[in-house]
Amino acid sequence: MSCFVRIATRIVDEPALREAIVARGYRIKDSRAVRGWREAEETADIVFDAGSAEYDVGAVRGGDGTFSFVADWEMARIDRDVFVDQLTQAYGVARVTQAAKKAGFVIATKKVDENGSVKMTLRRFV
Repeated sequence: MSCFVRIATRIVDEPALREAIVARGYRIKDSRAVRGWREAEETADIVFDAGSAEYDVGAVRGGDGTFSFVADWEMARIDRDVFVDQLTQAYGVARVTQAAKKAGFVIATKKVDENGSVKMTLRRFV
């Protein structure tokens, strides 16, 4: 049985979200329909392929400006907690990178340590 579930986030910056989606290796689709079980569909602002041939994940902007992720998680066989954690981390990296570049910094190094934490060294030449 199809069951679309929405997961609330604090993500508000659409360009950074799009960058995070691509950075995690997902392909953004032109469609606005998130595919679920038995051809059920939900409408989303951003729809992307999260590795399943038949199911999608969508990002829906709410009235407060934040995005929620919507998918038929069980049928797509996606661990939604891990998925949201990884995408939120990629979003944070995208936001820091954008802010750093805007302030005149360059990313000198970017490393992911054994527990998955991202460490970045920023430099600015004056």
